Parts: sequence; C-alpha cells; structure tokens
Amino acid sequence: MGVITGLLPEYWSFVVARLVIGVTTSGVFLVSYVLAMEMVGPSHRVIAGTLCQYYYTFGFLLMALVAYLISDVADWRTLQIAFSAPAVLFLPYWWLMPESVRWLIRRGRHEEARAVVGKVARANGRSEAQAAAAFEQLIAALKQEQATKY
Repeated sequence: MGVITGLLPEYWSFVVARLVIGVTTSGVFLVSYVLAMEMVGPSHRVIAGTLCQYYYTFGFLLMALVAYLISDVADWRTLQIAFSAPAVLFLPYWWLMPESVRWLIRRGRHEEARAVVGKVARANGRSEAQAAAAFEQLIAALKQEQATKY
C-alpha cells in the first residue's frame, strides 16, 4: 500500500491510502510484538519487548537519515516508494514462517506443533529425542502459565 501511495495522482486518493496505512500499522506492530513474546520464555519477555521497540526506533532514525541524504535527488513520491518497497520482502513470510508453536498448542494442534519443534531442533543440530523433550517441556510450561494466570 505504501508503494501505491507514492504513485497516486491526486490528493484525496493519497489521503485514503494513508488512512488505510495508519489503521493497519498498529496491527502489523502487534503481530511482530506477539511473535517476539512467543519466541521467548516468560522470564525474558520484558527484555524482548523492549528490544522490539528499539528496532522501530532505529528504523525511524535511519529513515530520517536516508531522507536527509537523498533529499537533493528525491521528491516525496520517491521517498515514499523507497521506504515502502522493502516491505515486499516480507510477503513470503506468509508461506515460509510456521505458525507459533504456542499458538498451535493452545489450539490443540499438537502434531503440527511437534513438527515445528522437530524442524527447529534439526536446524539447530539437535536430536529427535531432544526435540521431544523440548516439546514436553513447552507443554508443561504452557500448563504452568495457564494455571498461574489471574
């Protein structure tokens, strides 16, 4: 949508496109934040959440620097396209990134969750036995978290 915004010919279509971007940006942030929280255990969530925010801050600072450096050769449309085009690289995540193991377990899809844990274990040079043990530990941890929720 950001690339399209840079190509729009008139003001009102630009305003509508920016409105859509503004509305959906919070959802994009929320998804990345939840994924970051699910990848770490409860004891590391504060630091993971904080680091997640640093990436956004760094991105905004980098964006301002790039805009400043190329402002002599680029107008607002070029900047809009330049800042939005790299997001296309994330589209394959829809097909390449597996569902969260925690989400799968919470939905009762244990075999799919076990397969994801096994794939991660193989990628990290771990045995099937270690993957099975990690899966059982995760199940126990999720039950513990569920029991201690207020």
